[in-house]
Amino acid sequence: MQTWTGRLPASLTTLVIRQSHLATLPTILHSDVPSSLATLYIEASPIRMLHDTVATSWQSLLELVLDNVSFADGAPSLAVTNLSRLSYHSLRFNWLTRVSMTWQSLAQAQMLALNQMDLSGSQLAEGPWSWWAAQTSHETMTSALSLRTNPIAALPLTVDISSLTNRQLVLDDTAYCTETEPRPLFCLDSFCAPACLLSMVGDHLCDSACFNVACAYDKDDCTSIGLEADQI
Repeated sequence: MQTWTGRLPASLTTLVIRQSHLATLPTILHSDVPSSLATLYIEASPIRMLHDTVATSWQSLLELVLDNVSFADGAPSLAVTNLSRLSYHSLRFNWLTRVSMTWQSLAQAQMLALNQMDLSGSQLAEGPWSWWAAQTSHETMTSALSLRTNPIAALPLTVDISSLTNRQLVLDDTAYCTETEPRPLFCLDSFCAPACLLSMVGDHLCDSACFNVACAYDKDDCTSIGLEADQI
């Protein structure tokens, strides 16, 4: 799929796009997105950037996954910071180099429901520490931030060690975990094979990188498309 026009069904609640040839965000997602849409999942589709209109057209979203979409500017889109209902945002494998203070400030002010972020598999030398400090200051909200496999070598004093031991803040396979001796107990392995995070195994989505013996053949995630372990 390289383009997609038209209009989505009014009752649609979940939309998943994976392994497409989209080079830009399809026009069907620019505007007139149904108010019923709660989950949008785009993966392995090089859309590179978001259209400005998503700041208003995606207001119904509770979960937004934009994994491996080749963001052109190396940073999360500011348009997303207008999504006030969003509670989960994943940006895995986008080679992000920064999460700007502007993004973090807007998220703190406008994304009050956001309590889970996954920024694994990027090139972040610093985490979104300002946003994280604000999140962990809320006594009534439990937040989670995954920064696995980023080149983060040090942590600011604002990071509470308890958020690491209870796995709210996950730093597995970061420079901090791989270079600290002895390795902290809260540092665990992230991968069962190259490009296959352990969390990708058995998540009901077929991942070719996980279809091998080391990753238990994706725990039957690929049977729906006809792939079986005995075919290898």
